[in-house]
Amino acid sequence: MENTSERPTKFLLIMLAALTAFAPFVTDMYLPALPSMTESFNATTSQVQLGLTTSMLGLAIGQLIIGPLSDKYGRKIPLIATLVLFAISSALCIFSSSITMFVALRLIQGLGASGGVVLARSIATDLCSGKALASVMAIIGAISGIAPVISPLLGGWVLTFSTWHMVFAILLGIGIVLLGASFRLPESYPVEKRQPLSILQSFGQIRELIKNRIFMTITIMQAAAMFAFFGQISASPFIFQTHYGFTELQYSAFFGTNALAIGIFAFLSTKFKTPQNSLFTGTIMLLISAICVSTALYLNTSPWLFECCLFTMMGSFGLILAPSTAIAMNAARKQAGLASAVLGAAGFLSGGIASPIVGLGNIQITTGIVFIASALLTFLITCTYKKIDCGSAQNSFQQIQLESN
Repeated sequence: MENTSERPTKFLLIMLAALTAFAPFVTDMYLPALPSMTESFNATTSQVQLGLTTSMLGLAIGQLIIGPLSDKYGRKIPLIATLVLFAISSALCIFSSSITMFVALRLIQGLGASGGVVLARSIATDLCSGKALASVMAIIGAISGIAPVISPLLGGWVLTFSTWHMVFAILLGIGIVLLGASFRLPESYPVEKRQPLSILQSFGQIRELIKNRIFMTITIMQAAAMFAFFGQISASPFIFQTHYGFTELQYSAFFGTNALAIGIFAFLSTKFKTPQNSLFTGTIMLLISAICVSTALYLNTSPWLFECCLFTMMGSFGLILAPSTAIAMNAARKQAGLASAVLGAAGFLSGGIASPIVGLGNIQITTGIVFIASALLTFLITCTYKKIDCGSAQNSFQQIQLESN
């Protein structure tokens, strides 16, 4: 199937959104249970947060493996294989008897979930190009914004009558549903387009990506932004529940509201004239809101003022992630699988580092430092991208549009 400026079918669009939303369910659904899990496993805060770290590490490593393999063998078979792995590891998580066993299984679970994340971007790139790709990425981002809304709310509701074990039973059910639906998914990367390389050669093509200045700059920028994104995911249960005293279900409502901000602003990113304009606006918004959130934490303000600042900060990610992903994938569409893998892995590796850091010392101060450092670095790298090749990226979009027409 050749690149086109048309959108995928409704089934494909829903499936791509569901696969993209897979990672938020894996990382977010059990967040309300983190404080109670410290008691269940008789573990420290940082030890329990390692479950987030290993799952993100699995998501990162898995993407680096699945991406190149999908460039060689197509998208469908790797997707089915990873969903099977996810289902098995989710079932085993339910019976974890120690924090060590749980953390190890979360690594495997992340590996299994990685296929859906990396292949959703690859399939979208196979089917769409230019502005159509930016539009699809934004729509997927808006739809997948529902997942972080639903997952912690569902997790918080489950915890009102059950334990964290039931959360992973539901994750197992979601994995099985996606596995069944994946058999209906058409292969988007035909044999004639696949690269006639050995597996080692496929992995070796990462050197070409490193030379792609636009792709690498955007990848590093996203990794910097994701440092704050995942730092918030890891710290928020303890800030809302332990510091402010909200219940698990109330925390889920706060988290869902903030996740909804991402979806709303991802949709608004399609209203900008170019993806670059959305990216630059989002970067400035992230820096200002990160300073406000950090100040609110440091001054121990009311939870409502803190929440207003945090809502704005989370909304900035909607303006940043969808357009920057489209820019990066357009810049490296000849290696869509590998490019998607590197782009996603960089973000999850960054998140894996941020998750335990926010749990060190006073979580309010540490979290504020993480937010400001991440936002400032994101802003500086975006300025570098603008100086290096901002116009070049837009020309690439226009050229692809002309070719597709």
